[in-house]
Amino acid sequence: MQLGRGTNDLRMESITENVKEFLFETAEEVYKTLRSSSGTDFSKQVGMGANGTPTSRIDEIAERVVIEKVKRESVPLNILSEEAEFIDNGADMTLVLDPVDGTFNALLGTPFYSISMAVGESCLSDVKYGLVRNLTDGDAYYAEKGKGAFLNGERIRTAGFDPEKSLFIVYIGKLAHPRSFEIAAKARRARSFGAASLEMCYVASGQADLYYVDCDAMLRIIDIAAGALIVREAGGEVLDLEGRRLEMDFDISSRSNFMVIGDERVLEVLG
Repeated sequence: MQLGRGTNDLRMESITENVKEFLFETAEEVYKTLRSSSGTDFSKQVGMGANGTPTSRIDEIAERVVIEKVKRESVPLNILSEEAEFIDNGADMTLVLDPVDGTFNALLGTPFYSISMAVGESCLSDVKYGLVRNLTDGDAYYAEKGKGAFLNGERIRTAGFDPEKSLFIVYIGKLAHPRSFEIAAKARRARSFGAASLEMCYVASGQADLYYVDCDAMLRIIDIAAGALIVREAGGEVLDLEGRRLEMDFDISSRSNFMVIGDERVLEVLG
C-alpha cells in the first residue's frame, strides 16, 4: 500500500482517506510474521526498551515490521513505540504503537496478546483512529473518531450495567494496590487477563463492565491510546481514579492508573 509519495511534508489529507487500510494491513503483516516465526525463541532478550524494561525478540520482530512498513511506503506518520521510543518523521500525526501488548502471555503461550495502534496529534483526546488486534485469533477492534467502534466489521457498544451479572476486569499482582482486590470483590465475577488493550476492548464490546488498573508501575500511553478511542466510540468512558476523563500526552514516559467503564452506573457500585 502506498500512502505517501516519497516525502514527509505531505498534507494530512493524503493519509486520512487510507489510514484504516494502513492500520489493518500493518496488523495483518505483524500477525502473519509472528505466525510464520513460530520456531523462533521469542523469549530471548535482545536489548532494553526506551522505558528501561527488557526487550524480548517477539517485541523486536513486531515493532520492526511496523517501522519498516512506514519507512518503505513513506507513510506520513511519526512513531511512538515501546522499544524505539519516538521516531520523528516530520509528520503532523503520530502512530502510537504497542507492537505486542501482553508479551508475558505470548511467552507463556497464553492466547491473549495484541498489537495496539492509534493515530493522533499529541494527546489521548485527539486520537482519531484506533486498532487493537488479537495476535492469536485475529479478532480486530477498530474505531474512528465520531464514527463508532467495530469488532471484525460489526458495530459494538458497551453493555448496560446489571449488578447481578457484573464482570469486572481488574489488574492484580504484586504491584497492584490493595484497593484493587476490594474493587474485584464488588463484582459478581472478576477476571485479569494480562493485555490492557484487549481488556479495554472487552468493555467496549459489552463483555465486561469495568476494567480497573491501580498499580505502582501504572500503564503507558502506548497501552491505552487505541483502546481508549474504541471504548469512547462504543459509548463507554476512560477515567482516572478520581473519576475525571483521562487525558495523557504522547510521551513514552506518560503513565497513569485508570478505569474503563461501559455504563456510568458502575461508579455507584465502586463507591
